[in-house]
Amino acid sequence: MLNITVFFQIIAKLDCLKFKKNIKEKQTDKHNKGFNSWTHLISMLFYLSIENHRLWRW
Repeated sequence: MLNITVFFQIIAKLDCLKFKKNIKEKQTDKHNKGFNSWTHLISMLFYLSIENHRLWRW
């Protein structure tokens, strides 16, 4: 059974190629040590989805 979550729907709307182009243009991953901007974005969105879910449970 396929379980499509809100988190997955948000991730699907992101344009990875456009994001990577902007990262390369702005050189934000120039001095990263294994935690790049894409991973940071995904982890922040995941945290927000967990917090949102936790708030609705109370």
